[in-house]
Amino acid sequence: MSAVSQTKTLKSGVTIPVFHTDNPARSTFTPEELQYYRDNGAICISGVFNQNDLAAIRKAADDLLDYCRPFLIGKPLLEIEKGQVEGHLVVRKIQPVVDAVPMLLEISRDQRIIKRAAALLNDQPILFEDKLNYKPPLVGSDFPIHHDWGYWKGHDSSLTNLLSVMIFFDDATEENGCMRIYPGSHKMDDYPLNGPVIADGVLKREDSLPVPCPAGSILIFGCHTVHCSDPNFSSKPRRALILSYHEASLGDKYDLRNGPGRECAKLWYAAFDIAVAAVRTGEAWERYRRTDDSHHAKWWNAGLERGVEYART
Repeated sequence: MSAVSQTKTLKSGVTIPVFHTDNPARSTFTPEELQYYRDNGAICISGVFNQNDLAAIRKAADDLLDYCRPFLIGKPLLEIEKGQVEGHLVVRKIQPVVDAVPMLLEISRDQRIIKRAAALLNDQPILFEDKLNYKPPLVGSDFPIHHDWGYWKGHDSSLTNLLSVMIFFDDATEENGCMRIYPGSHKMDDYPLNGPVIADGVLKREDSLPVPCPAGSILIFGCHTVHCSDPNFSSKPRRALILSYHEASLGDKYDLRNGPGRECAKLWYAAFDIAVAAVRTGEAWERYRRTDDSHHAKWWNAGLERGVEYART
């Protein structure tokens, strides 16, 4: 059974429902939920992950940060916020993530996610993209008006039914930059784009509706649903794992989006650690340099050089 709570929006008399499940083990849609998604292109369901789940998920987010330390501009996997906190760099996003922390891979295969995605895709879902948005306190940046198809269509034109499941580790509120959607926008004709984002002046930000989602909620939205988010100037984080899926009938497209980055990142990170250890122990780091002309060698050597630079500062 699904209960519905109403959340306030910027428009008088207009509400965005948050559907709630009292049974976290439930992995199917109610008819009401399914109809809402089809009409609006997005749906938030609270109560999917309980407090024990959230404790494990939050630890995974911390483990991922530890895996990526030290935080450096230009380091693979990392996207750094423009603003700093007390002179320190702050992580905006890490992508991809399922290779780095086993718990995040488990979540991507969780039946509460998979069965709901299968119901919408009418097929077994295959992971296409995975990222963790940290939306940190004080400096968490906004995101422009866009739909994900604007970013993905260049990879493979067959991926027209891609959908994303956003799992909230923290309460997402208007104050800390919750998602804002344009209900029904997935039914409209293609919007003019400026690169991957909706062109200026096509849609007004004030016409978007906020979707506050409690911790443990999932927000599901299709790749043609237009959305955006505001900055996080609050003192609270708004962490969320975003998992995107396509139909199994299309094959496995994961490496179209993540393949080059995930393999090169592993090489870069390994070389970086070797170089730091070598410099700090007085070992000749140059002995680890690769001399071949391969793409992997370039990433390996880049990690070595950055590790030497870091160790010497």
